[in-house]
Amino acid sequence: MQTIKIDQIKPASDAVQEAIEKMRDIDADINLLKFKPAHPERTRNLVIAQGDARQEYELALIALSNNVHDAIKQACAGN
Repeated sequence: MQTIKIDQIKPASDAVQEAIEKMRDIDADINLLKFKPAHPERTRNLVIAQGDARQEYELALIALSNNVHDAIKQACAGN
């Protein structure tokens, strides 16, 4: 039976989850600004942070994909 080592995948999966939470927090802050008086500098900083978080998320997804691919290859090679 083929097995995949979870410890090989978990760190990348955790990184994806952390990036998702960071993006949600930033989005919530941006949405709150819609109901408050405008703070141009804060809005600008949040938009920059949103882009950085998105890039972090994409890189974490790529790392997760690579780790899953490697884990599957190793499991298949174990036959």
